[in-house]
Amino acid sequence: MYSNNFKWNLISTKIKLEILIILQEAISNTVKYAKATTLVLDLALENSYFQMLFIDNGVGFKNSKRRKGIGLKNMQKRANQINADFQVTTEINHGTEISLRVHLPHVEKQLF
Repeated sequence: MYSNNFKWNLISTKIKLEILIILQEAISNTVKYAKATTLVLDLALENSYFQMLFIDNGVGFKNSKRRKGIGLKNMQKRANQINADFQVTTEINHGTEISLRVHLPHVEKQLF
């Protein structure tokens, strides 16, 4: 479902930029490695939190805390810079889910 009512102007430029770069890396990884046929992107605002959920149905990967690729490390670093919760859930042959949640205390509850 698509809605063009999202009021991006209420989110700071820094947060928007970090979200965009994280999303760009997620899409790039999906295109390069996942062999996915479906990609879902859900953006939402709930109780002054911006939430992004990115899901693909690709091949997944072994998610080891000891050996994260540079792309995942960069996404985590960018999420940390905006004090966002960032999580990657993946399993071999079951795709990948990336979630990002950032508190926006200065934004009203209605962004949509």
